[in-house]
Amino acid sequence: TKYGITLRTLKSHKPGATDQTVKDLTLNDAVSIYKKDYATPFLFIDDIRVFNFIFNSAVQHGVERTILFCQRACGFQNKDIDGEMGIRTRSAIMAMDKLDFMIKLISHRCKFYGSITAHNSPNIRFASGWFNRISKDLGVF
Repeated sequence: TKYGITLRTLKSHKPGATDQTVKDLTLNDAVSIYKKDYATPFLFIDDIRVFNFIFNSAVQHGVERTILFCQRACGFQNKDIDGEMGIRTRSAIMAMDKLDFMIKLISHRCKFYGSITAHNSPNIRFASGWFNRISKDLGVF
């Protein structure tokens, strides 16, 4: 891992990547990967605080799971929760009060942390760091 980019992620951009390719990764290459893989689906969000929280979530949990969090925070139900950043999801995010959206988004992210520690108790050792990440984001609201 370099700049938080794993060999697996790098291989999705450079199929022949090796451990040496990771070691040779430049900061510009890493920024490009972060933008393409984690930021692009959320660039429509005009509040930098909300964007940063969602970007952080996408990096940690993946884009699809982060979209699921967003859809649940917007009140989507059952079949409408699909993990796709379509026009309905974008419109719902933009229509919500930012603070209300963030509170609900944080709630869903915390529930997820709870579920992965309940089902895999060795993960409990990471819980403090996970909640510190959320706590930092709460400090900007």
